[in-house]
Amino acid sequence: MHYTCISPILLKRKRITGGEDYLSPTHQEFAKILISNLLNKARAFTTTVNTSLLWEDHAEIAFKTNGEIKKNGVTLKAFTSGATKMIAYTFDFELTMPTYLHEIGYHAGFGHLNSQGFGCVEVRNFSQTREDKKDQKRI
Repeated sequence: MHYTCISPILLKRKRITGGEDYLSPTHQEFAKILISNLLNKARAFTTTVNTSLLWEDHAEIAFKTNGEIKKNGVTLKAFTSGATKMIAYTFDFELTMPTYLHEIGYHAGFGHLNSQGFGCVEVRNFSQTREDKKDQKRI
């Protein structure tokens, strides 16, 4: 399935020494942590979905970015003493995985802090580029 970010995707990893690293889609652990995050969301739905789906073989999972990756610096609670600066990324990507994980990602969001507006995507045609979408909006 091919996706375009509507809002930036934020994916973070805790450091052993404290603090967090915000991962770029080019980071070697990005896909692993993204899928792990989707599986955790799926586990949260275990009362409403068939739990055997969670243990399905995930050997067929693949992640690939397409085109430009834009880095977005984001500040939550700006102009307060509790301001937090984060880094998220906007990009097009292709994801191969079980259908139920696509559904969870699409409806719940990809990555972390979805309740703050991160990780919203739209499904796109493989051949459709951002320029094509801009032309469609002008019509």
